[in-house]
Amino acid sequence: MGGFALKKRMCHWTFVIFVILLLTACGERQPVGNVAEDPANDSAEVSDTSAEVLTEAESEASRETSETGSGTDREIYWTMPIEDYEISLQAGATEETLELLFQKDGESKVLRTFESWEYQTFRDITAEAFEDILGHDGFCIYQRCPLGTESYYYTVGYYAIEYRNTDAQRKEAELVPVAYRWGARDDGFWIKDVDGDGIDEMICNVQWMADGAMDVYIYHFDGEKVLRGAGTDLLEEEFDNHGIGAIGAEYLPQQDKVRIWYWKDELEDFAEKEFEIDLEKLEMTEYIG
Repeated sequence: MGGFALKKRMCHWTFVIFVILLLTACGERQPVGNVAEDPANDSAEVSDTSAEVLTEAESEASRETSETGSGTDREIYWTMPIEDYEISLQAGATEETLELLFQKDGESKVLRTFESWEYQTFRDITAEAFEDILGHDGFCIYQRCPLGTESYYYTVGYYAIEYRNTDAQRKEAELVPVAYRWGARDDGFWIKDVDGDGIDEMICNVQWMADGAMDVYIYHFDGEKVLRGAGTDLLEEEFDNHGIGAIGAEYLPQQDKVRIWYWKDELEDFAEKEFEIDLEKLEMTEYIG
């Protein structure tokens, strides 16, 4: 009888230990299952992984920045050399801001601050160098804003760096706007010599995100400054202007013409015409950003 009781107790404790081990194993696996099923957790895991990948490189970049005179140890997300200077995107002085940093000869200057509403992650802001656009060399800043799950709204600013004297021995870098375009496509622009003067213009199809209105902007460099005019200026015919959307335009590269549509009450519909670009017919104004 005593042997049977001993065996019974041993079986009982063996079962208890087995249950404990089983629960422990399940407990260890459970968080992985939750992360995979919960999109929020999955995103958090990706963000942490990205941060780990960037930490080593960025910490080195931050140390280099401190040594070159920025006075900060903030994270630097990317750096691009251009001619004799560099531009970088770094964490801003205040939370959830980013800064465009200029560096040359051991000195640095914040050229622009991006507020939190201007981007979702630092990956939404990238840069690319350009040469001889509208009489300038410089860089363009690409910003993208997600529209739904599969499309983006883009803004692209073109900038040059000029140096102005602050005193007899010092020159300070200044960010100079050259051109700006925006819309649902990041490739809606063309560089070509419109007026035959040997200097290329920039033609951009632009679209406003809020109301979908469209126009064509033509940028022209007159040798001293950049001028900008709108393609809708080419229309000389009267139309019934009932507000935003009553007129619109787009550049057709294959036809090398601007298509303009405009509302006519008598038609109860839009009329449309195509025009060749004539800079003399545009109300050109100086572009200052």
